Amino acid sequence: MSHLKRVCTLVLCTGILLLGMLSAKGLAAGGDLYVGWAAADITPPKPVALVGQLHKRLSQSVHDPLTATALGDVALATNPFELYLDYGVRMKTRSKAVLTMVVNISGAMCGYLPTAKAVRGGGYSADNYLVGPEGGQVLVNETVKQINRMFE
Repeated sequence: MSHLKRVCTLVLCTGILLLGMLSAKGLAAGGDLYVGWAAADITPPKPVALVGQLHKRLSQSVHDPLTATALGDVALATNPFELYLDYGVRMKTRSKAVLTMVVNISGAMCGYLPTAKAVRGGGYSADNYLVGPEGGQVLVNETVKQINRMFE
């Protein structure tokens, strides 16, 4: 089994477990149980401008797709980056899901994805990246758009 499949299986099992816990809590409180599954590919159309390592370049292909999955009231979003916390917070606060989980480094490791503040501050993870803050905001916007589309 490939690394990506193992990660996806682990995430799926964790999501199902959390969904069960949330559903049981809602049912115990007299709430309704909603069960469903939806998924969306949030990989941006090609070519995409990549900003990082002191220059801008166009992507040539999709190496690891980005996905958003909804299990009941729970959303799972995957990406191949090691995100700064701020990106996950942005996704979670704008998501319509009761619980949004952001899964980093799903598939190949694409490196750190620093925020603009981190780049200004410098340091190892803010100086060594393939995609910069502009790409991070695109990731946040596309992830939230697709998650919220599944909850309409």
